[in-house]
Amino acid sequence: MTVRKLIFVVKLAVLWPGTAWAHTSEQGFVLLLPTGVYTASGVAVVALTVALLIAIPGRFILTLFRERSFAAPASENLRTITSLISFLGMLAAIYIGLTGPRDPLSNLMPLMFWTIGWIGISKTVRSSGGGDGSSGGSSGGAMATSIQ
Repeated sequence: MTVRKLIFVVKLAVLWPGTAWAHTSEQGFVLLLPTGVYTASGVAVVALTVALLIAIPGRFILTLFRERSFAAPASENLRTITSLISFLGMLAAIYIGLTGPRDPLSNLMPLMFWTIGWIGISKTVRSSGGGDGSSGGSSGGAMATSIQ
């Protein structure tokens, strides 16, 4: 069997439809929130943001979002210590997630995943220049040309 045929067979096996085993809690989890209020608030925030961006001069916005240098100490020991602390924190979060309460509102792991995992890491990647091909900092060139 050639490699191409083997890859095709593996893809076919992975994509083959089958029974989905989903999980649910003992009762349905229903959020009884006033979604109309949240929707109206979200629309108001977006509208106010657009109004502020129109009213504020472009130069002021560029100074707010310009690249700033960050002079961190280049110590190998500091890098090792912070990496070790981060790793231990991740292991503690996983342990708490697996052994803690099953209620996602009471368990610390979902909070850490969503706040640190999504917001923190995406902010770190963006501020370090990841994903846009630059070597560091935010790329203000595209913003400068679009505002002026």
